[in-house]
Amino acid sequence: MKKVLALLISAILLVSLFAIPASADEGSMFWVTHFNNGSVEGAGAIFTDSDAAGAWWHHVAFAPVEGKEDVYEIVEFCIGDGNAYSLAIPEGGFVYAVNTGNNWPSLFEQNGATGDGSTGLWFDDAEHAAMPDYTSDNCSTAFTMVNDWCVGLTFKISGLDLEGQTIPTSTTDKQWYEDDYVCTATIAIYTGDEDTEDPATSEDVSEDVSEDASTEASETVSTETSEDASTATSTDASEEASENGGAASEDAAASTDASEEPTTTEEGGLSTVALIAIIAGAVVVIGVIVLVVVKSKKK
Repeated sequence: MKKVLALLISAILLVSLFAIPASADEGSMFWVTHFNNGSVEGAGAIFTDSDAAGAWWHHVAFAPVEGKEDVYEIVEFCIGDGNAYSLAIPEGGFVYAVNTGNNWPSLFEQNGATGDGSTGLWFDDAEHAAMPDYTSDNCSTAFTMVNDWCVGLTFKISGLDLEGQTIPTSTTDKQWYEDDYVCTATIAIYTGDEDTEDPATSEDVSEDVSEDASTEASETVSTETSEDASTATSTDASEEASENGGAASEDAAASTDASEEPTTTEEGGLSTVALIAIIAGAVVVIGVIVLVVVKSKKK
């Protein structure tokens, strides 16, 4: 009986071992909330006319890969560290930009601002006093993921309407910064095969993406650091205002709380078809062994 139990436990562990890498094929959310709008906060914007995002946005220029539907390559890239700049729109492609936004209620509370300008802070006015908390887990995750991209990476992007510029969401009654807002576009590293890898779990990016990634498995972990705009002092807020001058009008479209060192890991693995075949074979073999053991016990 102990042998049978041991075999069953081994079978469960074997199935779990092969099933985990297969989940990486689905890709990650591609945080798209606006088209051709560089004045929003906590957003992911697609630019097809001209890149109007500010200095605190990540900017990524995507060019279409010839002969591949919905496959794009990064041809230019800059980090949203306060020194980012506008990129040219690739022919047939687009520029993607993302920023993390500000938590305005928190900023007002911590700086004793009321919207009447009495503090002398650049944002202490009625307009900013009425602004919400633009930060969200969805946007923070996207900003962290994009921080690790680089020129040369190729992606399969699904659910993106470049012609009609329809926002990819199933929650049209929600604002993009609300916790229950859903973005339906997805993005995954394109390796040249049908299966793709989740960019949120890939190893630190390099310019040469292997087409045989399924034979490699490695994992790197880096620490995360972030700067929260809500901790800014009155003096810091004034300095950030001048740095964000490249953003559209008075909207503090440029975020000051950008994550700089996101966590990255890579999950290599066999293709889904191969995994299914291996698992099925393993289960059959173990079943035969169990049957033989049980019969031998009865004799």
